[in-house]
Amino acid sequence: MAERSVISGVEQLLEPVLSAGGMELVEVLFKMGKGRALLQVFIDKPGGVTLDDCQAVSRELGTLLDVEDVISGAYVLEVSSPGLDRPLKTARDFERNLGKAVTVKARGEQGRSVTVAGTVARVKGNTVEVTADEGEVVSVKLADIVKAKLRLEF
Repeated sequence: MAERSVISGVEQLLEPVLSAGGMELVEVLFKMGKGRALLQVFIDKPGGVTLDDCQAVSRELGTLLDVEDVISGAYVLEVSSPGLDRPLKTARDFERNLGKAVTVKARGEQGRSVTVAGTVARVKGNTVEVTADEGEVVSVKLADIVKAKLRLEF
């Protein structure tokens, strides 16, 4: 069972469940362990998700996974909020966080990785512009982003 096919199957099962509840899928992680797998699902909605939201999605997804047999063998299912340092993956994620502090790691030229710390300035098509802490505006294609998340400032 390939990790990517499990994640894709889970995403397909979740889409109608989450949209019916006004929620969105943030991320699905699947890890094989000794004896059983771990499936982690991170969900969100405007105003944040509640414990009841997580429990409802967990029950419904658990039933769907058993019926559709997406994961063979034993697994543990965890459904939760993405937390304060949620990953930013889509243009919508960046638009929702305009003006906020972020750290973006992206593929640069010749396979080198580039890390930019700054604030989300603009989203234009499939490109995110980040005003680096030093003042320079850096444009990054969404497809080149390896990892991006909000920076928590205290």
